[in-house]
Amino acid sequence: MLNDSIFKELNHSYAGYTKYANGGKIPNGFEGYKPDFVLANADQTDFVIFESEVTTNRKTYIGNMVKAAEFLSKESKRTGTLVIVMQEHDNTKVVQIVDQLKHYYKWMRSCTNLKGVWVIKDDLYKHPDQVNPLPIDSNEFVANSKHICDSNLDAMNELEELLHFSDNLDLEVDAKIKATYLMTSYVIKKRVDNVETQYYLNNIELYYYSPKHKDTCVHPHYFKKAGSFRVHFSGVDITFASNLSEKAESDNTLREKLKKAGNYPSLEYKVFMKDQELTYGGFLIREIQEVGTKKPIKGPLCVLCELFNFEGEALHLTIEKGEPRDIKIKTDKRKNLGKNAGPLFAEKEYAFIVE
Repeated sequence: MLNDSIFKELNHSYAGYTKYANGGKIPNGFEGYKPDFVLANADQTDFVIFESEVTTNRKTYIGNMVKAAEFLSKESKRTGTLVIVMQEHDNTKVVQIVDQLKHYYKWMRSCTNLKGVWVIKDDLYKHPDQVNPLPIDSNEFVANSKHICDSNLDAMNELEELLHFSDNLDLEVDAKIKATYLMTSYVIKKRVDNVETQYYLNNIELYYYSPKHKDTCVHPHYFKKAGSFRVHFSGVDITFASNLSEKAESDNTLREKLKKAGNYPSLEYKVFMKDQELTYGGFLIREIQEVGTKKPIKGPLCVLCELFNFEGEALHLTIEKGEPRDIKIKTDKRKNLGKNAGPLFAEKEYAFIVE
């Protein structure tokens, strides 16, 4: 059990974030709101809110979530995540609390900037033999905690949320957390007639474009739904939701530029696109591995052939929850960017690779 006063003095960590409050009245909060610990990013627009609980009272956990949601809703620019570290009892387990919270989160998430709730058992968050607790952006934290969507809030909603990025966050940190979860907990399922093959993701690269993240090596696409497969000359992506088709419907100039650009956009086109309020992107798949084998399929075009070549009546590809695996993931720079990427984005470690 983590004593409340000890919990408030622990070295809670999340890369790029520093202590904002630890037990007292939270700055710029509402009257009486005193979470156990809070981390904030550099400009104090995104927060990680910690609560430590030993109680079996479910209302306490719901109250933690409602209070965090209210704090984050006080200003439109605030976003954040709630982390609940709890002592389990015979009648109060992590999975039960997650199952309880999911209904309230689903109801309130349209009116709050609370991005999600993570629940973890106290001795997994901080092992008695360890001085410091798990960093929130570590593989170990993701593997040992439960996200509010893990209790089947909605499988597709979870995937869509996993593939959604915010300009208010440190993208390298946020992407690593999400890529880790995607690579440890999801598989690609390939069904040809009645035969199914599953693949782990072993190497993926982030390509994300937004008004505040103008990475010009990201190719525009029209896929409105996150989690689709997009085939192109470099391989296959798992898509992020794009607002491109919606914008093009009401903008004749944009629509004509898109038609003219085709698959080989000009410099003029790229300059034009920089001025548009557009969001699109995806994870390029560089390596997969068939579940139950140790043989990887390496290279984007080899992955494309493996997934889309088939003999039969019908091919069906999905990304679904699979059997979780215990792996370590390293980050690196993306490969073969060519002249499309400026020096800023060329240096970003947006590649996520199983060690």
